[in-house]
Amino acid sequence: MTDVGKIIDAYRAAIESNRTGVLATIVHVEGSAYRRPSARMLWLEGGDRIGAITGGCLDAELDQQAREVLRSGERKTLTYDLRSPDDILWGSGSGCPGEVQILLEPLEAELPGDLNFIAACREARRSGVVATVFDAPPAGPISVGLRQLLVSSDEPIALSKSPSPTLQSALDDVWNERRTRSIRYQDDAGRVGVLLEYVELAPNLVVFGAGDDARPLVRLAAECGWVVQVQDARPAYASDDRFPAADRVSCVPVSNLDPSMFPVDRATAVVLMTHHFLNDLEILKQLLPTAIPYVATLGPIARAKELRNRLIDDDVFRADDPPTNWYAPAGLDIGSETAEEIALAILAEARAVLSGRLGESLRERRRSLHQVR
Repeated sequence: MTDVGKIIDAYRAAIESNRTGVLATIVHVEGSAYRRPSARMLWLEGGDRIGAITGGCLDAELDQQAREVLRSGERKTLTYDLRSPDDILWGSGSGCPGEVQILLEPLEAELPGDLNFIAACREARRSGVVATVFDAPPAGPISVGLRQLLVSSDEPIALSKSPSPTLQSALDDVWNERRTRSIRYQDDAGRVGVLLEYVELAPNLVVFGAGDDARPLVRLAAECGWVVQVQDARPAYASDDRFPAADRVSCVPVSNLDPSMFPVDRATAVVLMTHHFLNDLEILKQLLPTAIPYVATLGPIARAKELRNRLIDDDVFRADDPPTNWYAPAGLDIGSETAEEIALAILAEARAVLSGRLGESLRERRRSLHQVR
C-alpha cells in the first residue's frame, strides 16, 4: 500500500475513533526536495505520523505548526526555503537545497473529497486530476483549500468564475504528460497558486507461481505500495496464509488463464515464477500480445532462448520483430543470490519499466531526477 493508501485507512480510523489531526500536503517545490508535490503526511493528535514529506529536517517544526492548525481549525500554507547555506536552522543541513510549500488542513468529519476521489480512482483503476488552491489573495473569491476533481481531460478547469488560459494550459500538460505539477497564475483578484495532482494508476503486480521464492517478491511489492495478485494451480501453494501481504491469491490452472482476471494496462507487471517450461510458454502466448509493459520470466539465458524459439515456431511473434515487453531473464544485474535479493532485482526492473526509466545508477544520470516546473 502506498503512502496515500495508508493515509486513507488511517484517516478513516481516526474519524471512527474521534481522533483529531492534520493532513499535510506538499503543494509546491522549487529546486530539490525530499518529496515532490502531492506527497502527504497525516499527523494525529499525540504526534503519530502516517506517511512522510521530509527527511526529518522539518519534523519538529511541522509538529508545532500542526498543533497550531489543530487549535485554530484553519488551513494554512507554510513555506520553507532550504536553499540557503544557513538552513542549519532546520537541523544539521537538509541535503535538499530547495523551497518547499506545505498545505496543512485539519481533519474533517468525513474523508475529504480529494482522498475519497483518489481512493475511488485506485479502486476503479482510472486516472484523474485533483486541483487544489494553496495560495490565494485574502479578499478574493478563491480560498486556500478550494478543490476541483477532474475525471476527464475534456473537463475544463473551473476554480474561479473567470477562466485562466494559463491554468487550463497547465492542466492540459498534466493530462498529456501524466505528471503532477504546481502553477502560479494571475487571477482578477491577484496571484493564485494551484497544485494539479495527477492521480496515476496504482502499480499492479501479478505473480504466476506460488513457490517459496515468490513470497519475498510479494512482500516487497506490497510494502512498496503495489496491488499484488498471486496465481497458482496448486491448492496447497495458492493460499492466503502463504501470502498474507497479497491482495488476492487464486488457484487457477494455466488452461483456465484469462487476462481479464487482472488489469491489462500500462501500470501492470507480470512475473512468471512457475518453474515449469510449458506453463510459462502458454502464459507468454496469452500475455505478450497484450498492452502489459512488463512480462518477465525466471531462469537462465538458455531457457529464455528456448522459450523464444518455441514462441516463434508457434507464430506468437516473428524472429525479426520480438516483443519489447518481455524481460528474460527477469531482473536487474545487481549480483543477486538469495530469493530476497532476486525479488529486489525483479521489482526494481519492473518499477523502472513502468516509470519509463532505464534503471541506471543515479551517479551516471546527467539530468534532474524530476522535471523542473
